[in-house]
Amino acid sequence: MKYTKMLAMVILVLFAASTCWAGPTYSYNGAVEEETRGAVLFNYLVQRLNPESMEMVIDQEPDDEGNIRHLYLKVNGANFGGFRVKALSLETMFSRFSPPSTWGNGKEIKLEDAMTGHFAASVTEADVNTALKGQLDDNWKDVVVDFRNGEIFAKGYYLVRGTISLKILVELFTGLEVRAKQIWLKDYRLEVNNAEKTDIVRDAVKDIQPLVDLSDFVFPLDVQKLDITDGGLALSTRVPPTGFDGIKYCYKAE
Repeated sequence: MKYTKMLAMVILVLFAASTCWAGPTYSYNGAVEEETRGAVLFNYLVQRLNPESMEMVIDQEPDDEGNIRHLYLKVNGANFGGFRVKALSLETMFSRFSPPSTWGNGKEIKLEDAMTGHFAASVTEADVNTALKGQLDDNWKDVVVDFRNGEIFAKGYYLVRGTISLKILVELFTGLEVRAKQIWLKDYRLEVNNAEKTDIVRDAVKDIQPLVDLSDFVFPLDVQKLDITDGGLALSTRVPPTGFDGIKYCYKAE
């Protein structure tokens, strides 16, 4: 037992030492040159996340099977189908991507396995309001969302179309809950200035669920912590990601 514990400690020390060296830095503005395997992977992530700026650190270039022992990703201004995420960071240990021989030619790079993964992201009230303008249907008008400590308040008008069209003032008070890779409105209450139409408005609110969906993100994410702050929203796993020194790839949009 003593020797087993000693061997485990030696392996951990060697792994820690192998991930703390400062490797080369590759910097790109506007376009990534795929000069290494790491750059091919980095370019794929840039195309998927469409960031304002991004940094990736790896302890080694992907091997022939697509293995990377340690990876850290820091993204500013990521864009998920028109929804902007102010800041996002991710750390994985012992990741295995699809083999590099299958990369390129427009094919998708898949993360096939990862031993551990840590994640954190922040979303601003302003970006949520901008996204809503493009996602709500034509029945919603002048919708404004206000993030408060522990709660979200939304106000807008809903059009009920018919022989006589009605413009109904709707006020929504809600919390949020995490469901794996999605964020849903929780325990919300409605205040509608036309009580007869409350059921119609309630059904319309159900149609916007989930509020945030990260299912298409290239890395598997299970959000475990969610905090509604004054003017924003913070999401994370129980353990936050941390950066390290290694081979660094940097990107900045033009």
